[in-house]
Amino acid sequence: MAEPIVSVRNVSRRYPGGVTAVDNVSVDIEQNEFFALLGPSGCGKTTLLRMISGLDSPTEGQIFIGGEDMAFTPPNKRPTNMVFQSYAVFPHMTVADNVAYGLRVTGVPEAETQARVKEGLEMVKLTHLADRKPDQMSGRTKRFPWPRALR
Repeated sequence: MAEPIVSVRNVSRRYPGGVTAVDNVSVDIEQNEFFALLGPSGCGKTTLLRMISGLDSPTEGQIFIGGEDMAFTPPNKRPTNMVFQSYAVFPHMTVADNVAYGLRVTGVPEAETQARVKEGLEMVKLTHLADRKPDQMSGRTKRFPWPRALR
């Protein structure tokens, strides 16, 4: 039997104040298997997906992808994708790096990536924020960054 492509082992996520979002979950997802997480609102589905993708860390347990422990692998280095229910960015990357991410992972040459990032940030009038991380921006900018004229 082949090793699971994703293996979640005894994973829990507890937040300050006694909130447990995920409690001792173990699951294996096999190569080419169709897998769905179902459950009521607040049961921990998104938290588990965020931990697998590296956007959140387990309080306990381990996550393996392709047999490799993901404990110290940042989100942008994990072989995962996630479609968010609402708009989101990589919190550990700058605005420019978030804009460049899709270009880089698809192999666009770095000179072209930099030119396209500059052009895109100029278009939405965010060039002055290129070196900021998402948590250094106002909530309004993070949710809807482009000027009213472009909406």
